Amino acid sequence: MATRRYLNLRIPLPDNLGGVRPWLPTRGNVIFTLVMIALLVAAQAVGALPLGRPPAAPEAASTGTIAYQGRLADATGKPLTGAVNMIFRLYSVATGGTPLWTEQWTGSNGVKVSDGLFNVMLGSLTQLPISQLTNSQSLFLGITVGTDDEMMPRVQLGSVPFAVQALTVPDGSVTTAKIADGAVTQAKIADGAVTASKLGEQPYYFHGALATPSEWMADVVFNSNYARFCQAIGRTFVRVEELQGHYNNQRGNGWFYPGWYYVGPRYHTSDTHIWGNGEPANPYNVWKYNGGNGCCIGDYGAWTLERSAIIWCK
Repeated sequence: MATRRYLNLRIPLPDNLGGVRPWLPTRGNVIFTLVMIALLVAAQAVGALPLGRPPAAPEAASTGTIAYQGRLADATGKPLTGAVNMIFRLYSVATGGTPLWTEQWTGSNGVKVSDGLFNVMLGSLTQLPISQLTNSQSLFLGITVGTDDEMMPRVQLGSVPFAVQALTVPDGSVTTAKIADGAVTQAKIADGAVTASKLGEQPYYFHGALATPSEWMADVVFNSNYARFCQAIGRTFVRVEELQGHYNNQRGNGWFYPGWYYVGPRYHTSDTHIWGNGEPANPYNVWKYNGGNGCCIGDYGAWTLERSAIIWCK
């Protein structure tokens, strides 16, 4: 049996590697680099770093214009090049009719034509009639070049022009059925946006009795002048549903103070007569207490007048 022999070689490294050793990574540098790579990969995965991702295109704002492209040629079919005077009109009918809108691209605003092709933004010189676009089922574009007659047939515009309608909301288009419950919150309503005139008719429950410090309330209670209530809250009277209006000889006037209005016989000779027949002993009168007997009067007499109603104001 042959004997195997092995050769061991040992190559000694110099103790000082000179300028090479500073470039070799230490164990700490290797660990730090691996940790940073892991963090970058994790950030990319959750979208924190949009690496390799194209930037999002900015959202285009609606400008209230309609883009239109066309081709112009002379009588022989040769494409035109240069500035050309053109007039654009919008109609609701294919022939005849009155233009809903007209825009002139003439003079310094002439349409630039290159090898027969041109592009214009209709509405950039003369504002488009958005309300009329909304009310038109179809739109037709009439084009006049130079001194020629309007080209026929007119161009029927598709759905693109009607996207302009999104700039406005026609009256009555937003109904309660189209608004989700809880969608309109206080935070979404600008200060001062909801005014009394926009609320329409609203019912208010009114109950009043004399005495009262308010002349208008005394007028409502004693004279059934319900319009005074609506005026007091800054609205306009519409109608009323009276619930009750009667004298009560058991409750009395309660407390009243100088300057207050009360019903019943005159309390003091200095009091001012407001409504009624003016007879001092007659309970069917309204007086203004002027403080002739000091402050303050409680449970005067046995009469009071009460009135309750549902008052509609707008």
